[in-house]
Amino acid sequence: MDLLDSFYPPEDAEKSKQVAYWCEKMCLDGKMVLSSEPVGTLTSSMLTNGLSFSETMLLKGNDPYLWRGHYMNIVDALVVMGLGKLAFPSADELLRRIQVLSQKNHYPAYSLMRVFVWLDTDTEELHYMIAQHRLGVMPYGVTSGKLFLSIYDGAMLSASPLSWIEMPRALETLAHRSALKEDCGGACLLNNEGKIVTTTLGNIYLITGNNIVGVGHSDGARRDPIEASMEEAAKGMGYSLKYMPGLPMSMVKKARECFVCSTSDGIRVVDGCGDSRYEKVDGVVLSGKLKELFVF
Repeated sequence: MDLLDSFYPPEDAEKSKQVAYWCEKMCLDGKMVLSSEPVGTLTSSMLTNGLSFSETMLLKGNDPYLWRGHYMNIVDALVVMGLGKLAFPSADELLRRIQVLSQKNHYPAYSLMRVFVWLDTDTEELHYMIAQHRLGVMPYGVTSGKLFLSIYDGAMLSASPLSWIEMPRALETLAHRSALKEDCGGACLLNNEGKIVTTTLGNIYLITGNNIVGVGHSDGARRDPIEASMEEAAKGMGYSLKYMPGLPMSMVKKARECFVCSTSDGIRVVDGCGDSRYEKVDGVVLSGKLKELFVF
């Protein structure tokens, strides 16, 4: 198993290489490595201990959008997990390594950069891996095609101080596989009350009346720096933002529109969620406005 395979279940690894266009070089604890290098005990510990998380960001050339917000997510996650006093690169140092990696991969267009962080329980040391994959075009503002979300009820998400960091990787994988079997692009995750709290594609929002309704971070939604810009664009359209501890199915069915939002894709308007179907009007406009905020 190589380094890239270690981030995916064995049956998904080869497909991920073909679809995601992962770059050849990665950064492991500040050192350049090839994605094809054999995985060792250092990275295998990331898969077995559970004290791990990742942060995904969008780059244009070598520059990440919303860098400070992403770095604060990493720092806050370490604090919440009780790892805040362990040695970890500063914001400037980690940014420099991200930029050097992007330069080494020789890909000047848009790409995604993912920073994996984990604790080696044997040495009590923090480690990190930076991986990049190509996008080629700016993903924000893409509203063509259909997007349907399934409702995954195979496991429930429990609210905790770690909810906003990242859902368990195994749960995300199972939910997304289930969605693909139903010819859907992603899956909604539920809490123990049967309410939607997030999706495998990003945080979910409903447009109902003059409100855009989402889920709070302490209730299962992931914290994403893109949210502040989305809220700015939404308020500019006259909408009020409201957050609930979960989206009840009755609201999901009555909503006029629905969209998901994430750093990697911006806003993606949703055609249907479960049995519900939606208009695609203001969500499309909002997606375009969000893209305008990020053209640089």
